[in-house]
Amino acid sequence: MVDERTPAGAVRRVRWRIAVRSAQMLRAGAAAAIVFVREGVRLRRRAPGEALARASGRALVALCTALGATFIKVGQIASTRADLLPRPLVDELALLRDRVPAFSFGAVRAIIEAELERPLEAVYAAFDPEPVAAASVAQVHRAVLHGTGEVVAVKVRRPDILEKVKLDRSILLFVGRTLERCVPSFRLMSLEGALRAFCGLGKRLAPELSLTDAALPYLAEALAQAPGPAA
Repeated sequence: MVDERTPAGAVRRVRWRIAVRSAQMLRAGAAAAIVFVREGVRLRRRAPGEALARASGRALVALCTALGATFIKVGQIASTRADLLPRPLVDELALLRDRVPAFSFGAVRAIIEAELERPLEAVYAAFDPEPVAAASVAQVHRAVLHGTGEVVAVKVRRPDILEKVKLDRSILLFVGRTLERCVPSFRLMSLEGALRAFCGLGKRLAPELSLTDAALPYLAEALAQAPGPAA
């Protein structure tokens, strides 16, 4: 049995995570393909001129939502490029900007308590379990501090997001290199270069992942628009 604390154990753990994430990508890709076929058939009857673009957009929304931050962020960026992409496709991708599902309050509690090394109730007199905003990288909760009674916005990163972003980049680049070696036509398309560009867009997550002062305007807006926290 390999000790997970040894270098060999660490390698084994990374390989296992890559395998799990790769399986998640395959499963999400299969589900997105089903969405594409279903929506393509349905839309062909209603709007045949837009069917392909809209079906592609809806499939990509399903794929990005299932795979998380890296893909959601790239989808959000793509939704701003109406100069390069068909308008129906851009309209569908725009849903990624305001329909990001929140993660559970149980996960929020666990993340905060692990970070602060204290129970949630020891820090906050009240903490709203429902987020006032949810984005690809994190979500915001309204809370009240003990002692001062100050109302604050608490931004919590999505579980395991740092690891998933790194895994996504590694897996996509590996797939690109492998396909170019096995299928010569992919070299003509510069598949690996395209995936590197994709991963480069993913690097725009870095400021948000750090939860630095760059997030303050976002927090202030979310806090101003939110109702009071539940006690």
